Amino acid sequence: MRLFQEMVRQHPSLAQRLLGANEDRVQAMIDALTARMGVDPACDPYPAVYRWLQAVEASSQADDLPVDNFIDQAFDLLERGL
Repeated sequence: MRLFQEMVRQHPSLAQRLLGANEDRVQAMIDALTARMGVDPACDPYPAVYRWLQAVEASSQADDLPVDNFIDQAFDLLERGL
């Protein structure tokens, strides 16, 4: 993971492309899930939760921390009203 982080630091345009590709992948997964579930992604909270979990996973991988830490932090923020 550290080599990946260094590569992204040295080549910022690569990071932008990777983020864009990941966003495309997440959106495709959301489209497939909502179609299979028969829900409207604009009204159902599930797609937003899925997108959030993908961001949490990406953050935990970038920081080499367990996903549980990020989920705990998110719930702490929610409890404080953020």
